[in-house]
Amino acid sequence: MQPAGYLTGSLVGSVKAQPTKIKADAWNRFDITVRGDHFLVKLNGQTVLDAHDAKHPAGVIGLQCHPQQNIAFRNLRIQPLPSKK
Repeated sequence: MQPAGYLTGSLVGSVKAQPTKIKADAWNRFDITVRGDHFLVKLNGQTVLDAHDAKHPAGVIGLQCHPQQNIAFRNLRIQPLPSKK
């Protein structure tokens, strides 16, 4: 169960994502870009979150799942972004 109002793609406890549809019984694709406190989250090509959150300018990367849900991850790629000029 999602915390109240924090839909898929949200920064739980900070910023709520826009409603979107998850593909049932299929692979869903997330593209997540973070530069400092700016978070851009796309789910299956649709932007669900584009926000700044000063509480999280740096930190660890975590993958979240919930009990009683069958969740799998594949093709995870983490790469540094080129610095802005």
